Amino acid sequence: MQTTGTNWAPVIRDELTRAGFRGRRDARAPHPRAGVRHAGPTSSASSMR
Repeated sequence: MQTTGTNWAPVIRDELTRAGFRGRRDARAPHPRAGVRHAGPTSSASSMR
């Protein structure tokens, strides 16, 4: 019984980690990319100043 518990525990953790990583990457990638692409280098320089 212990082996089964430790066996499905990592599986669920792997699935959650994969979903979390995918969601975070998907939500974080389009945000900065779209902003920089839409705004352009002028907005970036203005924001840096």
